[in-house]
Parts: sequence; C-alpha cells; structure tokens
Amino acid sequence: MGDRAAADCIDCVQETGLDMTAQSNRSVFPLLISIIALFGCSGSDSSGPPDVRVGQAICKECGMMLSDERFVFATMIQGDRGREPLVFDDSICQHNYETQHTDLVILERWARDYVSHDWIPESTAYCVRSDQIKTPMAAHVAFFATKADAESLAKELGSEVIGFKELWSSGAE
Repeated sequence: MGDRAAADCIDCVQETGLDMTAQSNRSVFPLLISIIALFGCSGSDSSGPPDVRVGQAICKECGMMLSDERFVFATMIQGDRGREPLVFDDSICQHNYETQHTDLVILERWARDYVSHDWIPESTAYCVRSDQIKTPMAAHVAFFATKADAESLAKELGSEVIGFKELWSSGAE
C-alpha cells in the first residue's frame, strides 16, 4: 500500500475522534492494521494476472464457465475503480470481445501456458495453431512461455510457432 493510502487510513482514524495516545494505542493499533490490510488487499492497484477459479468463473464474451485451465485468458483493463479483470475461456473470445469493445483501456493481457498452466504475458507468448488442439470455443491455439515447448508441440502436430502479435492480427482464430 502506498504512503498516501496509509496516511488516509490514519487521517480516517483520527477524524473519528479516537484517542491516539500511547495508552489507547493498544486498542486502536489492531483496528488500524485491519483497515490498512483491507485497503492493501483490495487489488485495485496491483499488477499481474487475476485470481481465476476454473469451474466457477464465467467467460465475459460467451458466458460459458471456464472449464480448461490450459485455455484461460485474461485482459486487465482500466475500469472505474482501477484495474479490472475480464476473463475468457478461449483466445477467440478474448479477441472478439476486445474487437467489439474498442473503448477499453487495456493494461495487460494474460494467457495460461499450455504445459505448466502458469500465467504468462500474451505479448511474450509463443503460439501454436492446429486443428488438433481442442479448445473450448474452437480457436485451436495453445500458448507457451518458452519457444522450445511451442516448437515441440508444433513439430508433433505438423504446425508452426507464431508470435502473439501475428496471431492477434490474424483474428486469433
């Protein structure tokens, strides 16, 4: 949490008229820590991918439940309350939604690595497209953190490795 947010929390406590003397600090301190923790955990200013629960989260584009961790995608946008995640069950849903909502202020895009299921920035991802890759909405694209992993699957499927920018400009399908 930034210095300004901490100062705001202290100001808030002081405005309530609570006694801030050393003797009262024992009872006020836990309250102050709780307030700071609440604001510090809000996540609105944090960077990185969102916490997504496969089997519970719903795709922003098609409305389907996210069902396969290998094909979960996220777009972090600047919303009214700061950073807001939009989650998708396939790269084509992400592409279609962003194409239809040109007013979005996009901060980051995230994909899951096909092998490890870890989040990776889409801008640095290696992609393999093949009809043999079965994705929830038939985009047939897998994303990889490493070129070696992407090349291995591409060779196995008789496909090729492409970059995210090339994939995105072709319609992500």
